[in-house]
Amino acid sequence: MDQTSRERRKRGRPFRPPVDSSPYADPTGGADARIAWLLGTRRLSALDGEYATRRTFVPALAESGGFACDESRVSRWESGSGPVPAAVLTGYEKVLGLPRHSLRAAALTLGPALPATAVRQRPTDEKFDRLMEVVLDGAPNGADWFTLADELSHRPPIYLRRELWATLSRQLIHEASRSLHVAYLTRRAALRRLFAHPVVGPHLVSALEEYVAEPGAVRRADAASLAAAVPGPDATALAMRLLREGSDSVRRGALRAAGWLLATGHFDEEALPELEPVLLDGLRASGAAVHLADVARRLPPAAAERVRSALPDHPALATVDRNSETVPAELAESSARQLVQAVQAAAPAPLREPDSMLERLLREALFHSHDQRRRQAAYLLMSSPYRDAVAAGCAVVVGGPDARVRTAVARLMRYCTTTAQLPTLLGMAADSDGETQRVALVALGNNPYPLTERQAQVLLSSDAPWSTRRHVDAVSYALGMHGLGGLVTDPERLRQLGDGREGLDRALANAKWWQTAGSRLTS
Repeated sequence: MDQTSRERRKRGRPFRPPVDSSPYADPTGGADARIAWLLGTRRLSALDGEYATRRTFVPALAESGGFACDESRVSRWESGSGPVPAAVLTGYEKVLGLPRHSLRAAALTLGPALPATAVRQRPTDEKFDRLMEVVLDGAPNGADWFTLADELSHRPPIYLRRELWATLSRQLIHEASRSLHVAYLTRRAALRRLFAHPVVGPHLVSALEEYVAEPGAVRRADAASLAAAVPGPDATALAMRLLREGSDSVRRGALRAAGWLLATGHFDEEALPELEPVLLDGLRASGAAVHLADVARRLPPAAAERVRSALPDHPALATVDRNSETVPAELAESSARQLVQAVQAAAPAPLREPDSMLERLLREALFHSHDQRRRQAAYLLMSSPYRDAVAAGCAVVVGGPDARVRTAVARLMRYCTTTAQLPTLLGMAADSDGETQRVALVALGNNPYPLTERQAQVLLSSDAPWSTRRHVDAVSYALGMHGLGGLVTDPERLRQLGDGREGLDRALANAKWWQTAGSRLTS
């Protein structure tokens, strides 16, 4: 820590990063501590340390938020001793100059259940009308969608024509599929709230099922995982319907939804006789199917034991049971430690002290066997002041010899990447391991620095094996997110991308989808 930061910290009680004491295997614990960590690290690093002490921060927060607060309350909010009110999160956003609703969206994404909301007695009709105009006739950003979801969740049910609700639902799901970073989190949080709305929810379910069936649509697994946001038994019914009828990517998302519902105790056990055979068949087909092993582990005890008895020596089941991770514990520990050191070396000066929460989040984001827990850790790192340092650290450690680690690092770079990592990602797109290649291509699509047409042509002309459907989708995604999806519409480039008639048809469908949808959304 430099001298200036050291002096600032001496003027007041220093920030002590909260500790997540929840069991590592529990994918739902520690939400309050994690949001507290996000608040504290954001305050500590904001505006060149202007609010590094609570003494200077409290007056600004009280004035901006319009509520009473003191140093002891800020200390409680940043210690994880309980939930942080939405008004406080909004106040932090204003004082620290963060994007609107960014902290609230992060908090909603981390929580295992939706927060309770009260109906306002006098709804703000003028505000609602303005929001509807922006959403229907303008260019809404993620914060607009979040605000709309906020308004609808606080109002008595209102009447709109079915066509309007259906249009809004389709538009939001399409936008979320092309959004990045805060733009993505705010839209996903809005979706999660609106699925629970008694009027909008059914329209969103229909729009989701339409979307995942669209030829060429991207992030279908991510969209299908939203089935877990549907209230009550309908969530299980939707997840199982997608599991029966969907493509491979949709089935992966449906399994992710089933895993989350099982972990939170909301899976309808009447569907277990249908889910168990799916898990057994998938595990028998692959000894490395860790995502299936984790879902099997979340089954009720009797069902989980039936799976273990049927596959007593399955390597993925054994790994998940031992340490709730995708790789052996020794490899996870050594790789995560190396990344922690690289991240702390690249972090802003006030954030270079040891931080057990950072260490846990990095390890979870790399290796946790529960898909949603792994993503939540990545979302939090992406929302934190460590994001650029995480991106720099990933570039340092990505060249290791173990392909499983390289893939895990590439996966984290889908969320934490800057313009400085573009050369690294271009190199990873030619990795000797096919899965690392595929994940790196997705991360390349999410990189903020625009790809040039020349770089895109290098990708298309490389010797990488774009013969599998997932590779075709990944390279189409990388180009489409940068507005270059049209590069694969002529026959020669299609032959470069696709292998055989199926690959050609798939590449063409992807390109047509991008031409209709447009490129990525960052606001």
